[in-house]
Amino acid sequence: MANKRSPSQGAVLPSTVICFGAPKEASLYFDKVFPFDAANDLLHLIGKAEHDPNCIPFDDDALSKNVLSSLVGDDIGAVKAYFSHLTSAFTSRSLSYAKSHPEYCESILTNAQFLQNMKMMSAGSGIDLEASLRAILAGKYDHDAIILGTSERVAECIFRAGYRDSPLWVSPIKGIGDVFEDDADSDENVVFAALSSVNLVDVDQVSWEQIIEFRRDEKSRAALRKLRVFFSESLVGKNKEYLADLLLARVEEQESVAKLWGFRTVSRSLGVALSKESLLTTSLGGIALAATGAPLSAAAAAAAAVSLGNCLLEFGNAVLERKQAAIERPTQYLTDLRNHFKRR
Repeated sequence: MANKRSPSQGAVLPSTVICFGAPKEASLYFDKVFPFDAANDLLHLIGKAEHDPNCIPFDDDALSKNVLSSLVGDDIGAVKAYFSHLTSAFTSRSLSYAKSHPEYCESILTNAQFLQNMKMMSAGSGIDLEASLRAILAGKYDHDAIILGTSERVAECIFRAGYRDSPLWVSPIKGIGDVFEDDADSDENVVFAALSSVNLVDVDQVSWEQIIEFRRDEKSRAALRKLRVFFSESLVGKNKEYLADLLLARVEEQESVAKLWGFRTVSRSLGVALSKESLLTTSLGGIALAATGAPLSAAAAAAAAVSLGNCLLEFGNAVLERKQAAIERPTQYLTDLRNHFKRR
């Protein structure tokens, strides 16, 4: 199931997530994680990006089976759907890079072994990699058609893997930079809420071996998720004091779990960005009313900020910047929240 109901509040809390970017942090909080952007990480195999330790590690130049199994699960259908997505995304990304770097096309086409490796990695993508590379050099490459076809295949893979209604987690990948600088940005108007000065697990200090072991403990993972999906809580009719007490309980529960597992924590912010279609708008509206006494639209328009114990809760309107290749979702959990917003 994609969602679980909180018995205390009656709220539907997400337990699965599609991760765009490094998936290690998301793996602490959600039962199933679809590592959407692992295709980017594969580029380090061809020397186009450094490997981010918060991305899925490699065993003998292949994505770690143990980590993938922990994140995606052992369901054969879900695993097949994921790898189908991976080959499509990797091929599209490689062509995206080649489109703006013709010398990259030449380096592949003139190296038989390199070309063979690339064709193996793109097998099953529905894209003729060699023909596309030659089309780029000949000036006859239809990049928009490739993007459209890839988007349709990826959407089908996500549906078959069981993540159709899952929210999106967005986390940066270190070392990627502007490898795909030709990808057009698309802007989205969102309402956001953010909690700052929260002690969260420092994933940079946690190994994947620890992550896999931790994920076997459903109770501990659920305890961490309660804080991360705080904005999903149904708090209609509650007051600011209740909100502060609930947040304190969530923070203390996370710190207790972190201490139990020996995880270091670091003061950070956590947030959520919602488009008008998001199902969490009602939940966030209840939080805004409890914290500020105003509806969500008014709290966001006024850029309201309220102290809740040691944390600061902020609301606002923003333009969310995302790459064209990013999957669209009305609910997005963001790390380093403000780094995703365009300056007005």
